[in-house]
Amino acid sequence: MNRTDAITEIISYMSSIKRAVYGRAYRCQDGSRLTTSQLGVLFGIKHHEPISAQDLSTHLAITAGAVSQTIDSLLESGLIERTPREDSRRTFNLSLSVGGAQKLSEIEQEHYAMIEQTTTDLTDEELTLFVSLLQKILLAVQTDKNIHTAERSAEITNA
Repeated sequence: MNRTDAITEIISYMSSIKRAVYGRAYRCQDGSRLTTSQLGVLFGIKHHEPISAQDLSTHLAITAGAVSQTIDSLLESGLIERTPREDSRRTFNLSLSVGGAQKLSEIEQEHYAMIEQTTTDLTDEELTLFVSLLQKILLAVQTDKNIHTAERSAEITNA
């Protein structure tokens, strides 16, 4: 297999794995369902809380309108809370509610169980190599993202 074919395969497999993981994850134990967008916003809030909607849209690389719409549905369902920021009357911080933290915990447990089950055929050495490769890819993607973000900021400043 040449490099181009291998990269095409990687993209295809990563997309399929993401859909499979998210497809399972948002069917919660209590029978409720979360959309992929809601799940992404919940995880984004968890990893950066407290966070403003604007900062969340930047971290998730989605429009402010999409974040706002998703936030409204999560507030309505009681999975997140909005509190005024001390430094601004018009900006609010978002954080998980107790129920939202519980739901994410359930989803994380489902993720772990699924990955554990799907990797049982890998040897310890294969699993270690897989983790190492994923770390290397993530670092490259994050570095590339930071370079592109800096380039975009410079373009905006110079415009």
